[in-house]
Amino acid sequence: MIGVVGAALLAALITMFLTPPTREWCFRVGGGLVDMPGGRRVNEEPMPRGGGIPIFFGFMVSAALAILVRQLRLPHAHVWTPQVTGVLLGTLCITLCGFVDDLKSLSPKLQILAMVGASLILIAFGVRVEGISNPFKTGEWLALNTLGSGLITVFWVLVVTKTVDAIDGLDGL
Repeated sequence: MIGVVGAALLAALITMFLTPPTREWCFRVGGGLVDMPGGRRVNEEPMPRGGGIPIFFGFMVSAALAILVRQLRLPHAHVWTPQVTGVLLGTLCITLCGFVDDLKSLSPKLQILAMVGASLILIAFGVRVEGISNPFKTGEWLALNTLGSGLITVFWVLVVTKTVDAIDGLDGL
């Protein structure tokens, strides 16, 4: 538990440390990395759009360090698994898609294609929703077959990613 809390705190600190320079960099580069007020926008002043960059590095550095520490503490364990690789590659895919979207405003079709691609990376590396629990009956579990598991995994990645994408343009996020 301490390792998980430590990794989360490290990710938060790295993200906090990298956010101001990323903000400045976005303003320097300009273009698609700065969201200008007007139209349907809710921001009243120019807002940088590169917030995913520090979050990505905070997550990746803390994940790598947590994996390294766990491997050192348990030298005979298989800490670096295909699932870990899949999560890191899927994260990279979504982050790159978000960054390109910030720069170029990708069409919804291309965004969905990238999210499905990230989902397929997860599935290929053995990360998937294997079943659904019944919240009204303790211990009841509906196991999914391979097709159902894959479809629910793709659906989950799409819903979570688009939900974050829908709210990330609001001030203060």
